[in-house]
Amino acid sequence: VTTASPFLASATNPGNNNNSNNPTRQPMARRMIGSILDLLGGGKSQGMISPDKALPGRSEKMAGITGLRHYVLGNDLEEVPEGYEEAVFANGCFWGSEKSIWRLPKGIHSTAVGYCAGYTPNPTYEEACSSMTGHTEGFRVVYNPAEISYVDILRMFWENHDPTQYMGQGNDRGSQYRSGAYYFNDDQKRLIEASKEAYEKALGGRE
Repeated sequence: VTTASPFLASATNPGNNNNSNNPTRQPMARRMIGSILDLLGGGKSQGMISPDKALPGRSEKMAGITGLRHYVLGNDLEEVPEGYEEAVFANGCFWGSEKSIWRLPKGIHSTAVGYCAGYTPNPTYEEACSSMTGHTEGFRVVYNPAEISYVDILRMFWENHDPTQYMGQGNDRGSQYRSGAYYFNDDQKRLIEASKEAYEKALGGRE
């Protein structure tokens, strides 16, 4: 369980992929080879990058977010209406994780994907996928607590992935695919910690 960091969304900005000076191209190639070796070696990952070796990033946030509306739900991606709350989790590839929330019957105002708990400011998609920023692939949910509880969303987080896998989910290997639950207040922290203990017990202490 990690204290919630700012939810960072970023656009892909690969630049010239044929340029050998592209700072993300070489790490990406190594990460792809490393992923294959991880799988052949039993699925273990190299672990987290240290802050001093992380990519430098940039000060500008992702362009084009202001005023953008959710394609499925139709609501503004950045707004949190009065009385609504936020929840942020990471449980593998964020596209599938975000989509799972749409199955909830009511109370979801918006969802978005981005990057959490890393060292690189405002990373691009390619940078985060290189495992050289320290981020997880996360998803943010803005919800109405009068219609759906945090516990319902928390249950979806736990039961839509295998939290016992180290630095990955299935064939997706790398520190960006590690599990994470990020709290915004003491109530969320308490529920995350209690649920972690309950699922650990149910899983028989698997690591």
